[in-house]
Amino acid sequence: MRIGNLKLSYWALCLVVLFPLYQVHWNSYAIIILALASFYESLKDTDSRISFRSRLSANKTVFFKATLLFFPFVMSLVYTDNISFGVKGLQHILPMIIFPLLLFFFMNGLSKREMFNLCKFFFVGCLLHVIYLQYNFIQLELFNSLDQISFYNMPFREAVLLLKFEALHPTYISLWYCFAICIAFYHFKISNSIIYRVIIVLAITLFLFTIVLLSSRIAILSLGFLSFFWLIRMKKTNQKLIFSIALMGVIAFGLTKVKFISSRLIDEFKQTELAPPIGKRHNSINIRVGIYQCAADLIRMNSIWGVGIGDVQDQLNRCYSRYDTNVYQLDEYNSHSYFLHVYLVGGLIAFFALLYMFYVFIGIAISSKNILYGSFLIIVISSMLFENVLSRNHGILFFAIFNSIFISHLYLNRIHANGGDSSL
Repeated sequence: MRIGNLKLSYWALCLVVLFPLYQVHWNSYAIIILALASFYESLKDTDSRISFRSRLSANKTVFFKATLLFFPFVMSLVYTDNISFGVKGLQHILPMIIFPLLLFFFMNGLSKREMFNLCKFFFVGCLLHVIYLQYNFIQLELFNSLDQISFYNMPFREAVLLLKFEALHPTYISLWYCFAICIAFYHFKISNSIIYRVIIVLAITLFLFTIVLLSSRIAILSLGFLSFFWLIRMKKTNQKLIFSIALMGVIAFGLTKVKFISSRLIDEFKQTELAPPIGKRHNSINIRVGIYQCAADLIRMNSIWGVGIGDVQDQLNRCYSRYDTNVYQLDEYNSHSYFLHVYLVGGLIAFFALLYMFYVFIGIAISSKNILYGSFLIIVISSMLFENVLSRNHGILFFAIFNSIFISHLYLNRIHANGGDSSL
């Protein structure tokens, strides 16, 4: 079935990429619609079934490599004690399997126009979302207390965590906005319309302003890496010079004059000893120190196989009890690094599976010279250093959807044009 010149499954995928606007359970409905549409179009007649079997043969290798991490996670159920919690952990990362399955086998490789349109839909979803956030901030009169901002008082972060429509973690929202900025920046470069460029600049400004309000260190770090990536990609020397001066000016101003940034990136570090928390003297930095010490100790004791997907949190909680503070009992703290989490779940096998997956993804980005895919991977990898991004619905969905979209466009179209050579 087609609507205009595009298949129904493509429009269902457009619906899926608007996930910033949805409550979590709505994502499941959108994915079910996509699955039904793609199944129908792949199996409806003889020609469709022949094409489906061809994709099964041609794309099975890249599917396996793009989902490699899932298999050691499943294998870890064999030696995990908390099976029910392990199964829930696997359910969280199901999008890592579902989207490659649907896009690699049940849909044809996405064209350049389709890929860009999907990015535009996501950008629009993020733009509507950031406007909704700002409306809530104004309604709560948060801008009246800007002079009271400190690393112990972040009202904008707290407001996002308590949103009535859908409570969200500020880090994940900020990562979405980082990618929306990349999409806007790319279209600014290729657009000749002054009006369109003005709209893009205003949207980028709003996204950046909101990221600052949310004070996400991970997002600010990602933006720093992205800036250097874009700088390297620039071909003209004068552009590089102007961009470098502007970047250094923005960094200097932000670190010294913007309270949201300086309190999180300077003040908190200055006033915190890099040691696990004691008593009530705790903040996000020394809490992480304790977390990373426990994660490192568990990895040393379980370096080959890990502790199993169901037992990671239990083992961490047991380790936290050795600290002279109750902060780790007030909330549940994961490993705060997806690389550490993977190692804790499945040991060396899972860790190298993760590294190999991203080796494949980076190879596709480099060979295709696609700046958007490169930017996306920078955001994901930099955030995985300090957050369990792929353990939360909003993180794994973001990664699984767009990683599959980029591979479908940049890689699957190429191997089909080369007669099915799927070597990587």
